Amino acid sequence: MTVTFDADLQHDAKDIPKITKSILSNDADIVIGSRFLEKNIDIKTYRKFGRKFIISLVRSFSGNKIKDAESGFRGYDLESLK
Repeated sequence: MTVTFDADLQHDAKDIPKITKSILSNDADIVIGSRFLEKNIDIKTYRKFGRKFIISLVRSFSGNKIKDAESGFRGYDLESLK
């Protein structure tokens, strides 16, 4: 398993167990952390539009309910990395 996250401090390393839990239990091959699960995140209007557009594209192509397609916090099982 591999976990990656950006160095821009938008994610907390303490959340790594949350990312790895579904992979270790074989419930997921890839887990993407979301910065937007809490409703009190302050985002500029133009960024909200762009984010919603990108997420809708990713959802339509992947068939998954991804909440943050641009998140730099991800976990991968070994097979998905191959």
